[in-house]
Parts: sequence; C-alpha cells; structure tokens
Amino acid sequence: MRRIGFGLQVLSKGPRSTSIAWSEKLEWSIHNIPDAGVTVTGKKSSFYGRVLLDDWPAYFTKWLVARPRGLVICVDQPWNADYRKGGPKEHPNVIRLDSSNMAEIEDRLRRAYARKGGDAA
Repeated sequence: MRRIGFGLQVLSKGPRSTSIAWSEKLEWSIHNIPDAGVTVTGKKSSFYGRVLLDDWPAYFTKWLVARPRGLVICVDQPWNADYRKGGPKEHPNVIRLDSSNMAEIEDRLRRAYARKGGDAA
C-alpha cells in the first residue's frame, strides 16, 4: 500500500469492556507500523477510506455498507472463508489476501488509489 501511495492509518476496534486492550492496540501499532496513524474505535464503519484491510466479516461488511465503493482486503482466515471466490458470501469489493494472489491485490489497490470521486470501486 505504501508503494502505491496510500497513507497508512490503523483502524482497530476496541472492546468496551476491556479498556486496557485499547492501549495495547495503540502500543502494538506504534511498535509495528510506526509511520501509520492510529485510531481505536468502537465503530469502524464511521471512518472514510478507499481500502480497509480486515479479517473480521462483521466489521468489514458494516464498513462496506457505509462505503459501497470501498475495497476490502480480507486477510485469509478460517472464519472468513465464505468470502472466497465462489463462496456463498463472495462480494465484488472483497478480495481475500493469501500468498497466491498478491498481483491481483496490487492491481485492485492501484485501481482504488487511482479512482476519482464518483467512479465505481
């Protein structure tokens, strides 16, 4: 994403019942992605972006409702397998990230970056 030109912003959902998790998410982000801004929130769908990198369907599907032209890069996990190509929940704006499709992901990211306001995803 950096190579394409995107600015990085970590958007992480923090649990209401465990406030220490919010500071742990911030510390992890600062340590592992020091050039990114960090927002810990209770509602990811409130934030604008062309691309969301996420693995949790409940979060990225709500974000897509608010950002129907957005692109979700979905980190391949067993709990999001339904979003694979040909899967029962396949979505045109969700691409699962695994080791076999980096060229396709880079192409989709380039198109998202170059998209002008009003263009389709």
